[in-house]
Amino acid sequence: LGDDFETDTDTSNSQGRFADITKSADLFLQRPEFPIAFCIRDTPGVNDTFMMREQITIRAIRESRICVVVLSAHQALSTVDLALIRLISNIPTREVMIFVNRIDELSDPAAQVPEIEQSIRDTLQEHKGPANAEILFGSALWANHVLDPKAGELSEASAAALENWADDRLEDGGNKSDAEVAWELSGVPAVYAALAARIDAGIGEDAVTKAAKGALNLV
Repeated sequence: LGDDFETDTDTSNSQGRFADITKSADLFLQRPEFPIAFCIRDTPGVNDTFMMREQITIRAIRESRICVVVLSAHQALSTVDLALIRLISNIPTREVMIFVNRIDELSDPAAQVPEIEQSIRDTLQEHKGPANAEILFGSALWANHVLDPKAGELSEASAAALENWADDRLEDGGNKSDAEVAWELSGVPAVYAALAARIDAGIGEDAVTKAAKGALNLV
């Protein structure tokens, strides 16, 4: 299912071609920094009239150890988002982490981010969501700007938001390059660190313990 590519005259490779309805797409990549199998799932969400997306999402969550819910700073915790978080929190052993994206679109991140975080925690408490969920803030736009050398300059509004957030969060920002500041404030390093800590204390520890027992048995 999808567009009729046979009649498409655009041969540009800049835009991917995808089916309108995709049940699953599995990509297998060899990365030397991952010594054991590591699976990342991107779910289709739950906002589907026919419940198909919800069923796929539920199945993916049941097979996952850690769940990262990505929200938008302009619409943090909509009804759909809240339903997904409650669904995750009701499944045992699932750790929930919330990443609030698009803070580059805020006019005053330093003042607005604490308000958004408090609003999210109040909503979670009111609806009996995960009380100890870690909430991180950042901007995928800033991260992509650092990773893509062809990205060009940030827009005036985005650059102003980055400067505002840097003044509030960085004490030694003057000792770092613009790219280093943007990368740190994008929130991606914080997500990496949070995931690493959870893996180290959870499935990573399980893997090490299993390997150690196997080695002792051989000895």
